[in-house]
Amino acid sequence: MLKTTIFIPIEWINRELDSTLLLSKFLLKKNFRVMIGSKRSIFQYLKHKSNKSGIFVYKGGLEKSICEFINKSCDKLVILDHEIGPINNDSLAYKIKSRFYNDTLKFISRYYCINKKVFNISKKILEPHINGKVVLSGWPRVDLWRNKYPKIFKNENNIIKEKYNDYILFSSNFNCLNLEDIKKFKIRVKTYWTSHKHPVKEKAKQMLNSYKEFVNFKFFLDKYDQIKTLPPLIIRPHPNEEINIWKKITKKYKNIYIENDFDIHPWINNSKMILHRGCTSSVHGQINKKKVVMLRLNGKLTFPQYIKVSNFIIKTPKQLDTLLKIKKNKNKLVISNDVIFKSKILSSKKIANDLINIKNLNKEEISFFNYKEKFIYNLKTLLYRYKNKFKASLTNQNKFDGGLNEKKIKEKLKDIKVKKFNITTLLPNLIVLD
Repeated sequence: MLKTTIFIPIEWINRELDSTLLLSKFLLKKNFRVMIGSKRSIFQYLKHKSNKSGIFVYKGGLEKSICEFINKSCDKLVILDHEIGPINNDSLAYKIKSRFYNDTLKFISRYYCINKKVFNISKKILEPHINGKVVLSGWPRVDLWRNKYPKIFKNENNIIKEKYNDYILFSSNFNCLNLEDIKKFKIRVKTYWTSHKHPVKEKAKQMLNSYKEFVNFKFFLDKYDQIKTLPPLIIRPHPNEEINIWKKITKKYKNIYIENDFDIHPWINNSKMILHRGCTSSVHGQINKKKVVMLRLNGKLTFPQYIKVSNFIIKTPKQLDTLLKIKKNKNKLVISNDVIFKSKILSSKKIANDLINIKNLNKEEISFFNYKEKFIYNLKTLLYRYKNKFKASLTNQNKFDGGLNEKKIKEKLKDIKVKKFNITTLLPNLIVLD
């Protein structure tokens, strides 16, 4: 059947898949076809198909050569930025602009914003240069935070509740567990970052301060494990943190565990309290009406701007024991439109409503791969993975751990009340919803 296809590459399955499926629910309602996969598998499909058609949805800037390739294969390129979050650590105007390579804004038809503050700045610095408009939409991720479709996490909830009763969740974002990480970062800047001039020295200084906090956090853990009245502490490593370092540190403890399975939402939703040192999980916790506690590990906070979305600030585990006995939040915070865009219409629906209004969209049939093409692609995948081992990276984690599972995706779509759809696997880590 002839349809317009929405291409959505994802980088981290645990972080991005569930919100992508929620967005897909509303795209399917608008009679779009949705293709979800790794960036590599989607690019393979774009090379394979014959006609220029569809909308490519990405999470940030792409090199000019890639933008040109997408422009030849797709009708439109739109950006739903995953990095410009509710609380921003740097100069927001610089941060937004530096997400894009030079001479690439002209390829962009939409830039979707999480909040009013990001929208107002993007309207001034991006909209005059893109081939479309900036839209205040909010994030599909935040739709999930609001528990609008709680059944999407029913399996995850059951597993967590069976494994742990009560627990405190620490959402880690040190991003520097070893001084070698600073050297890796400097290499990575040259390899992956956009062509803008970046404050490398300032970022390296921030990483050094984070490392000092991490060293102090290890002493915090020693004390935490000694307090018998505290519930288990679940540490959720940041995707860029080396999980083996965390496992090595915590193996001696009896009441501290490392967990990085699933999207973070069910971990936050089932917790008694959110512990953080300055990250998006603090806002997520507030939306879920959790006690949000900021941890001051040094005299100088690396991310002081997160104080405003925290109910308490502590230095020692003993203080947590006291806070657990307080029944209500000491300071109930109201998340404003400058932090999270609030609307009666879900962000996922707003984005779908906007995409359907884009003009001059072509339609086409699904372009299937034959056996030989699949075989060659799989051989190239093995070579790609081998070469990737030697690339500059801050982490050795498998971003597509487990891959895209057709059965699980089908179940999740039914859990969010998608009634009629077909699902087909075209290549490993490339599925199409119709």
